[in-house]
Amino acid sequence: MYGDSMEKSIGKQNIKKSNLIDNILDNLKNIKKNKTKIKLYILLVIVAILFLIALFGQYIVPHDPYAQDLSNALSPPSKEFIFGTDRYGRCLFSRVVVGSKTTMFSALGLWQL
Repeated sequence: MYGDSMEKSIGKQNIKKSNLIDNILDNLKNIKKNKTKIKLYILLVIVAILFLIALFGQYIVPHDPYAQDLSNALSPPSKEFIFGTDRYGRCLFSRVVVGSKTTMFSALGLWQL
């Protein structure tokens, strides 16, 4: 009595596992067929990340992009200045991140945001 129900439940689990494996394999085949879709999704994620950096960049930059510090003029890339500094000692990474907002919004035609 118990043995029959045990065998049936084990059989159902094997069927479920094989269906799961078949579904995973089918999905992998579909992924190979839809490489263009995957590339599009990856591109959209990258653009979304860049858009968020442009939108909130002024809050995440490590240094003031307009502050001049001539003692750090033309510093090479380091832990403190990721891209280095310009001839006025301004952090290039901070300037690129803050400047990306203007670039992104002008490319999208959203100048007044």
